[in-house]
Amino acid sequence: NTALKEQLIACRANRIETETRKEELEMNLSTNLERRKQELMAMNSSVDVDMLQAEVESKYQELKDADSLVDHVTKELTRVSRNIDERNKRLKQIKQEKDNLKALEDKYQNTLQDEARELEQMLSKRNTYLAKQEDYSKKIRELGPLSSDAFETYKRKNVKELYKMLHKCNEQLQQFSHVIKRHLINMKTLLSKEKNLQEGKLNWMLGMRKSRNLYSVLEDGEEDDNDPDDDEPRADAEGRVEKYIGVKVKVSFTGQGETQPMKQLSGGQKTVVALALIFAIQRCDPAPFYLFDEIDAALDPQYRTAVGNMVRDLADRGSTQFITTTF
Repeated sequence: NTALKEQLIACRANRIETETRKEELEMNLSTNLERRKQELMAMNSSVDVDMLQAEVESKYQELKDADSLVDHVTKELTRVSRNIDERNKRLKQIKQEKDNLKALEDKYQNTLQDEARELEQMLSKRNTYLAKQEDYSKKIRELGPLSSDAFETYKRKNVKELYKMLHKCNEQLQQFSHVIKRHLINMKTLLSKEKNLQEGKLNWMLGMRKSRNLYSVLEDGEEDDNDPDDDEPRADAEGRVEKYIGVKVKVSFTGQGETQPMKQLSGGQKTVVALALIFAIQRCDPAPFYLFDEIDAALDPQYRTAVGNMVRDLADRGSTQFITTTF
């Protein structure tokens, strides 16, 4: 019974809601739809059929023109899209060619650097060989006068024959090596004795000069400054001093092995040695500023970059200014 009562209440509520909705629809129909129907009927009665037909044909023609224009634009869009695709393909090809050229440029750059290093090594070897040639020529000249056909005789021989002859001469010299060594020892001893005698002679002459001056003072009360032998030991002393004035530099770029004198180095190597000496002095006794004019003229790209970085680092860390050109 309770369930039926609830259903009855719900049905009554639905009926009331439905009746309310019906009244709203009837009111809308009577107020809006009926009036709209009358307006449409009035418009329909007043419309000219010929004018509508002409308007329909005009609209139809506009529709055809619009379709034709759409087809034309579609074709044009297709052509532009195809052109864009072709340009993109061409752009990819150009980019690929650019990458290939860049790789080829890097390869040639590396090859050029390798060849520059090989050239520097060859120049170093050439300087070494020239120095050896000069040394050998000097030794040949020290041997004394040679016959006029001596060089012509050896020029006609090939390298193997010359090596055999040189090996044979070395074997013959080795037989007299102990004699040569003994003579060298005797020569060193004689030179040492000669040096001691020269020093003794110099001291004796200085003592004689002082003795004469002392004798002159004791005898006449004046010092004798016009001794004819006064300049001889001084000249000898100055000559001995001038003989040993200067600095000899030998260089090893690897820190190991045999060192090389400056005359055997190439222009770039001499520049590197000079810069190393300047920077070493700058570390010990820095100056306010340094002026470098074309210090990279003989340097290869690797040394040029290293020197530039070192100059920049020293300028950033310290209070020294560097003025450089051609970097």
